[in-house]
Amino acid sequence: MQTRIVNEEDWANAWKDYYHVTHIGRKLVIRPSWREYAPKDDEMVLKLDPGMAFGTGLHPTTRMCLEQIEQHVKPGMKVLDVGTGSGILALAAAKLGAANVYCIDNSSVAVESARANVAANELNDRISVVLGELNETEAKRLADQFDLVLANIIARVIGAIAPQLAEVLTPGGILIASGIIEVRRHEAEEPLLATGLRQVDEVEIDDWVTLVMEK
Repeated sequence: MQTRIVNEEDWANAWKDYYHVTHIGRKLVIRPSWREYAPKDDEMVLKLDPGMAFGTGLHPTTRMCLEQIEQHVKPGMKVLDVGTGSGILALAAAKLGAANVYCIDNSSVAVESARANVAANELNDRISVVLGELNETEAKRLADQFDLVLANIIARVIGAIAPQLAEVLTPGGILIASGIIEVRRHEAEEPLLATGLRQVDEVEIDDWVTLVMEK
């Protein structure tokens, strides 16, 4: 076996060779910022440079979320994106007609990446990104405000903040919860159902599950 040392800068850029324009759902197109693409008909192009933050559109959990966002976003909606990563889900929601998208992430790297992507897509007027967590205090401040909540995190964390996710939804609002590996599904699903949310749909790709809940 042979090994060689790769400079961090080379590693940070080498993966870009394998990241191409990706079509998801009926309208969404993920365009890496370093590639060109001419949109067709009513396609919505998301210009994206994920950097070191999660969310390229290639992972099954992100893909399922984007497909569900395309189904559930309606013009004028108010959306919350918890654990926004690169901001890819927020970009999709805004491009599909959401009037306001509020993004939270506890990683400064993710916040920096998401803000850069929001600016690159000229969506600063509709998307705001803050460093923080959806804790009890924040959930009380945001109670009953959001028509659609997005949480593409991991099952254990979704379960831990289930009460807050339910609290910030408007009556009739929809939660799209993803990042859930099948064997840990119960860690997210049971706490969400315990809040009184009703499951209305689920999607699976490989061993990954996305749950759609209604308040």
